[in-house]
Amino acid sequence: MKIAKVEAHRIYSTAKKEAWEDDEFIWPSTSPAYLVRVLTEDGAEGVGEMVTQPWYFVETKGQMEECVRMYDEVLRGADPENFALCHERMLSVFGGGMPGGRIARSAVDMALYDLTGKVRGIPVHGLLGGAYRTSLDLLTNLYHKTPEEMAEGCREFAAQGFK
Repeated sequence: MKIAKVEAHRIYSTAKKEAWEDDEFIWPSTSPAYLVRVLTEDGAEGVGEMVTQPWYFVETKGQMEECVRMYDEVLRGADPENFALCHERMLSVFGGGMPGGRIARSAVDMALYDLTGKVRGIPVHGLLGGAYRTSLDLLTNLYHKTPEEMAEGCREFAAQGFK
């Protein structure tokens, strides 16, 4: 099995947060987001995802797209189950000792593990040594403006089961 192609597909999403209003907050309601696919010559595929907040991660839409393009070039023909080799090839074209490229590299890593898990018929956690958890605790945040709005938000979240 050999990698035939690595590609990114833009996802257009909108963040919904309490009390965020376009004219009052510096954070945009959308972030550059992509599904990354690793395809093999025999038709297998794995999927990862990447999203950035340029003001926080200092990685831009253009940088992520260019990283995926470079990773596509160096990964074609590689064995997708050889994670260390694939990672080394990605580091050789962008990110070795420099910051950056981590978001795209992580998305390709996710896709490689997804692909390998599908081909072997096991969940990704089986490739990583086993499941650490079988459930997740949820976290929420209050973005309300006034103490009264925050108190009401707390009541609403508590009613949904948050502690």
